[in-house]
Amino acid sequence: MEPFWQLHWPKTGRNPYEVTEQPVKFGNGPNDPTECVTMRRLIWLIGGLVLFGCSNSSAPVATLEGTYDLKTVNGANLPYTTFENATQKDEVLGDVITASNGSFEQFTSNRVTINGRITDGTSPNSGTYVIDGTTVTFLSPGTPWSGTISGNTFTIEFTVPNGGSGLYVRR
Repeated sequence: MEPFWQLHWPKTGRNPYEVTEQPVKFGNGPNDPTECVTMRRLIWLIGGLVLFGCSNSSAPVATLEGTYDLKTVNGANLPYTTFENATQKDEVLGDVITASNGSFEQFTSNRVTINGRITDGTSPNSGTYVIDGTTVTFLSPGTPWSGTISGNTFTIEFTVPNGGSGLYVRR
């Protein structure tokens, strides 16, 4: 009995899978200008595909490195009243956020007035932040909060106590 690979050969008697030596011509040699242009185009195409393939987002990548001052809340200058009733008034006088390498420090200057007695103070906060495109999310003890970076500014949407939007500007 013949081996199985010989059973299916065409009737010509030749092995259709036989390798024969034939010269391969890729152009007119290394000095052929059409070959060089084609190779350059191929290299640029491959390079572009590699760079495009490595990107995980089409959004621009923002940075938050630096020190930012709170300038306005809901479009109005500071101080910002966070709470007020007949006997008490709580205000934010200023807020500074310094961000570097995924970490931040925040110092909020505030004033509490109770029955006419004024107490000024500073509330520190610190934690980490992550950036996805132009969105920055701050993570610290308590609830995470997010903002949108645009050049030398970022905006944070407040949910408590009264809600609103704060505009921070880089120094």
